[in-house]
Amino acid sequence: MKLLSEENETLRRDLRQTVDERLQGLHPETFLNVSNDSIIEMQKRKLDLLEQERDDALQLCDESRQRIAQLEHENEDLKDPLKPHLIKLDMQTKQVLMK
Repeated sequence: MKLLSEENETLRRDLRQTVDERLQGLHPETFLNVSNDSIIEMQKRKLDLLEQERDDALQLCDESRQRIAQLEHENEDLKDPLKPHLIKLDMQTKQVLMK
């Protein structure tokens, strides 16, 4: 679970860095010699990038929820006292078949 949280944090930082890099050329000091139309277009571009970041973050959140649910299900399966033995037996059977 901790590993998943760390991976999500890393992905969030990478996404933020990518968006920041895209926005780097759109700083307010660039507005000094541009028309209102240009300013509006730049603001629209910023908004588009922020919406994309939000969508990506929501998708990452959904994927994380699905992974957590899967891990919880696997954890429940392992609570069955016979499950670890069945898994081990299955792995041994696969190894024998591969030889």
